[in-house]
Amino acid sequence: MVCALSLATGAIGWGGWQQAQASVLRAEQRQVAGWLAQPGVAVLGLRAKDQPAGHLLLLPSREVLFVLPPPAPGKVYQVWVASNWKRGDPLTPSTRSVRGVLSASVGGGDYVCISLEDEGRDMAGQSRPTLVLGWASL
Repeated sequence: MVCALSLATGAIGWGGWQQAQASVLRAEQRQVAGWLAQPGVAVLGLRAKDQPAGHLLLLPSREVLFVLPPPAPGKVYQVWVASNWKRGDPLTPSTRSVRGVLSASVGGGDYVCISLEDEGRDMAGQSRPTLVLGWASL
């Protein structure tokens, strides 16, 4: 009897967790669809080691939008931005997320980079990404 009750409680908890994850996914899909529906959205290619690495959206509001699969456990995506960047210049961490949909504000002519970082690594004082997934000049 106790075992059956424990199993039923676990199943209800699991179902609730799945429902919460589905709700988050639907909210992200609505967010992306809303951004795509805006006039003037530009799709820009991301580069990585001289090859295409995906795309980002540049919104008229000067926000960049990344849509990626969720990062591995213990990892986060981090957006880096720099104005008038040249190879070797430091970058400024802008946004980080454990979700696959994230955005960051940028200026005209900025350079933007997305990286994968350890979740425990503090953004304060950083100037170099750990694992660069892609970059683009805006």
